[in-house]
Amino acid sequence: MKINQMATILNNSIVPIATGASAVVQEDLKNVVDVGKVVLDYTTSAAGNFNNYVSGLIDQIGRQVFWDRTYNSVAPSILVESWEYGSIMAKTRCEVPDFKYSPTYELQTIYQDSITNNKRPGIADYPDLDPFELNLPEAEVKFYNKKDVFDLPITIGKKQLEAAFRSPEDMQRFINMIENRIRMKQTIATDALIYRTVANFMGLKIADGNYIDLMAAYNAVAGTTYNTYDKCVNDVEFQRFATAVIDNYRSYMREASVLFNKAGYVSFTPEDRMKFIMLKDFEGHLKAKLYSTAFNDEYVKLGGYEIVNAWQGSGVGSGSASDRAKLNIACTDGTSNKTVEATVVAVLFDRDGCAVCNEDPRVTSQYNPRAEYTNFFYKWDANYLNDTVENGLVFTIGAPTVA
Repeated sequence: MKINQMATILNNSIVPIATGASAVVQEDLKNVVDVGKVVLDYTTSAAGNFNNYVSGLIDQIGRQVFWDRTYNSVAPSILVESWEYGSIMAKTRCEVPDFKYSPTYELQTIYQDSITNNKRPGIADYPDLDPFELNLPEAEVKFYNKKDVFDLPITIGKKQLEAAFRSPEDMQRFINMIENRIRMKQTIATDALIYRTVANFMGLKIADGNYIDLMAAYNAVAGTTYNTYDKCVNDVEFQRFATAVIDNYRSYMREASVLFNKAGYVSFTPEDRMKFIMLKDFEGHLKAKLYSTAFNDEYVKLGGYEIVNAWQGSGVGSGSASDRAKLNIACTDGTSNKTVEATVVAVLFDRDGCAVCNEDPRVTSQYNPRAEYTNFFYKWDANYLNDTVENGLVFTIGAPTVA
């Protein structure tokens, strides 16, 4: 074991800086913090691996730590139902005929000419009285039959691992750690696909014109000339305006209308089926400024939403707010291809418009008796669906670019 004597550096540097007696300066911590080694180095630093009292004895492992923390999904919760047989999901909509003239309280008017002409008219003369007239509904069926799948194979050889552990319990902990790491990678992958399901839906909605440019709307009302994301989200008055607009549209979307889908289909989204997702950076500005300065934050506070740290990714390095707010995708509505770029702070949509369904995680295995190992195949299948006929509205900072 390598021993570091800390008295001098504690007295002369670390404690004075920590207690405010000295200014903060660059500290050399290379020999203070143990960052570990992948394997013990028995060549260049061999002496550090032997006992300090009896040099011929090798230091032993006193505690074995397996990094097995559980990673939970941070993606929006758009997972819905699953089914076992049949691959196609058929979604049917219908439309009924327009309203017609009602003859119930107009009989006198209808029969007036007949009485005058002293004749007894029939249905041919007054077709509004025909009870057998056909008024058929129209129906449309949309089929979804695409599935995204991936595997993660791993080989476990228990016989081969026995020499590396002191007990079967330790070896099982090691195997559990591997399985936990696999689940983490699966969660990261499925989260990424969920993010892209939402991003694709937003791109399609923007391409259809279902978006609100909060910056342009605020400039028009307030007479400002804001032209950047930072200018907007750091202004408390803009925050107040944006929360009011978003809250209004949450209410509007519950009412039957054709406003939030290009197809012109009369639709509505009940509160329990509405998804509201907000960018964390935007929410952070609301919390730090708008809510904290409001006399009663209940009047300005938005609720019932999920947050995302980024719509697609954080960008390189620590990740800038503009990168996290960026939407930059190529998408298709089934007939034409679109490329969409936008800066997005929030989205409202119907649960049935953007969903992941029919998920099927499972594990298969194959044992090889000749080499005494087992191959495990972790599999994931799911349908990632968008339906732009359902309600959806994207809130942007600046006008999106659609090509």
